[in-house]
Amino acid sequence: MAKSESDKPQLGWAFLFQWMLATTVGMVISGGIFVLIMISRISSGLNPVSLETAIIFGSLIGASLGLMQWLVLRLHIPMAGWWVLSTTLSLTGGAVITWGTLVPSIPSWISFSLIGILVGGSQWLILK
Repeated sequence: MAKSESDKPQLGWAFLFQWMLATTVGMVISGGIFVLIMISRISSGLNPVSLETAIIFGSLIGASLGLMQWLVLRLHIPMAGWWVLSTTLSLTGGAVITWGTLVPSIPSWISFSLIGILVGGSQWLILK
């Protein structure tokens, strides 16, 4: 059943600010942890670009970002409970496809575009 315009939540500037803050905090926290993991892997002589790294990246960034965004969405979206899982799985899947072993030599902009399409598509399914 399609939602009418009156059924959709009205989101204003406060929501936008909370969303941007949650996304920024999620990325800074998980990005910092990921950098520390990469430094540790490199100093241990491990390959920094591998399937294992892609899984770590996708799950860490996806879970952190999804959780922070969920804290904002849970007040406005009925299906927000699926947000963390959806973000984590799609970001991990995208990282595995692009940085893991399947297509490791494609340019970064294509990798990030593919990951964005996967994450955005999975999140759209929750929002629709």
